[in-house]
This record gives sequence, C-alpha cells and structure tokens, in this order.
Amino acid sequence: MIKLHSPKKLSWKLFVAIIPPVILAVGGVVWLQYHRARREMLGSIDTEMGLLAQRTASSVDDLLAERYRDLATLAETPLIADYYRNVDFGLRDEAESYRKELERYLRRFSARGRVYAHILYLNADGRVVCRVDGASSRSSEATAFTPADFLAASKLSAGKRWISGVRGLPGGGRVLYFAQPIRDELGALKGLLVLGYDLNQLHRLLSSIAVGESGGAFIRTDQNGGITGRGG
Repeated sequence: MIKLHSPKKLSWKLFVAIIPPVILAVGGVVWLQYHRARREMLGSIDTEMGLLAQRTASSVDDLLAERYRDLATLAETPLIADYYRNVDFGLRDEAESYRKELERYLRRFSARGRVYAHILYLNADGRVVCRVDGASSRSSEATAFTPADFLAASKLSAGKRWISGVRGLPGGGRVLYFAQPIRDELGALKGLLVLGYDLNQLHRLLSSIAVGESGGAFIRTDQNGGITGRGG
C-alpha cells in the first residue's frame, strides 16, 4: 500500500532540514564580517595610537633639545668670564659689578622663556654666585640640586652637558636639572651653569592629549614615578 504524505508535513520536514545549515552559514558569514571589522578597527586604533605616541615623543624631544640650546646660549655669555677673571685678579668691586649684570641677564632670559623654576651659576667650589627664580618658585626655597650633582656635572669636559632625573622641589613641583661646566682657556673649572626646568610645561603638553573619554598620556621615568597628563 502506498502511503501519501500531506503537503504540510513534507514542507515542514524540508524546512526543518534546511534551516539549521542556513542559520550556520549566515552565522558564519556574520562572524567573519564582525571579526574582520573588529580586526580592521583595532588595527586602525593601534596605528593612530602609534602615530600619536611618535608625535608626542617628538614634541618631548624638541622641548628637551631646546633646554640644551638654552644652556649652550647662556654658557657663551662673556659676562661669566668677565666675572671669574676679576675674581681671579682679586678685583672684588669689578667682579660684583659683573655678577649683578650677569644676574640681570639671567633674569631677563628666564622671564622670556618662563619655563625655568630657577637658573643657577655656581663657582668652582659649588657656591651660588647667581640665582634667578621663576614665577613657580621662591628664592627662600631650597633647590633640589645637590652637592653630588655638582660633583658629577663638574667632572665633564668643556661643552659637555649633564641632566638629572626628575626631582621634587621642597616647595612643590618637579624639575629636571640641566648643567654645563664653565672652564677657562686652560680647561680649569670656573663654575657650573644650572637650569632647573619646570616640568609644568611638559605636564601641559601631556594634558592636551586626549585618548577616548578618560584616557591620557604619561611618561614613565626611572625615578620618582612618571609625568602624567589628562587621565593620569
């Protein structure tokens, strides 16, 4: 006897047989598209983050290179040589006159740049000859430039420069010290020129970098943690 299946039952069986592979196929296509889109999106984000990091690093390098240029410019002023030569000859009044003129010169330089917590000129014994303080510091505050720093920087040959790690100031704030020895024509040490770079400028640069809603940029240092900006 031949059994006849109703059209509805046959359609349902066909439907049940076809649907699972169709769902799997569609799901696979959707997953592949999602995976590809996600990979491209993450790749794009990674590229943008890399470019942002490169631009930031370049800006930081420029800021630090400018400090070296400032140090070289100040070290070349003839007022320093005029001062120590008069000291060597025992001409105290003349030396004091040049010291005051050097201090005025350093003060004008500091006021133009507005990036230094203080600028120091120390004699060969490490004594402060001139000190100019920026707007962020007071002359009554001690500096974070130590005798050990003086000893390390003063051993360098003419034209060489020394840089400290990140230092916290007693009155608040943080600085980097850039120093260059001053030597006469015979190579004898005649003092040390020191720039205390106020890291607020670097902090403002990092604060201008936004990553998403709450992310930011920071620089990790070997000493005293890091320098953070927005979201740090």
